[in-house]
Amino acid sequence: MNEAAGTVVSRNLSSVQQVDSPLVNVPLRVRDAMTAVPVTLHVGQSVRDALNVFAAKPFHHLPVVNGTRVVGIVSDHDLLAFLAQDPRARYAKISKVMMPSPKGVDADTVLSEAIRLVTENRISSLLVVEGEGKDAVLQGIVTRTDLLQMFFKVQRQLEGQAHLHL
Repeated sequence: MNEAAGTVVSRNLSSVQQVDSPLVNVPLRVRDAMTAVPVTLHVGQSVRDALNVFAAKPFHHLPVVNGTRVVGIVSDHDLLAFLAQDPRARYAKISKVMMPSPKGVDADTVLSEAIRLVTENRISSLLVVEGEGKDAVLQGIVTRTDLLQMFFKVQRQLEGQAHLHL
């Protein structure tokens, strides 16, 4: 059996890192695709604060924290739906809009499990946390886009390797 070495790309690395092992023997983890230390909202902030962050940054999801604890997540879509009901609600607390107790995974979770959770639960992102429940501490966020970008990178590598062996 001929095994080719591959390049594993991590968003957390400043450059591409060569790994001298076959891709099939290197399961990718959530940490390889996640955004570490994401921008967050505090549970006491307003809808207007969230709108300002979404306007200034290319994000679609923001974790909501109370100190170091994760208490929810809010998406730009959630905000638009909330404001469509009452445009004056921009001064409401973000806790009125956020989804409490969002799905979370550990950074060492394999990407296939993260993909399963996203697709089965029909959600766009997962919070990356250390600990569980009320003790969960935010480590990062992984979105559908992050997962697709990682799949694209791996698929490109496989296609390149296949081309070399044809």
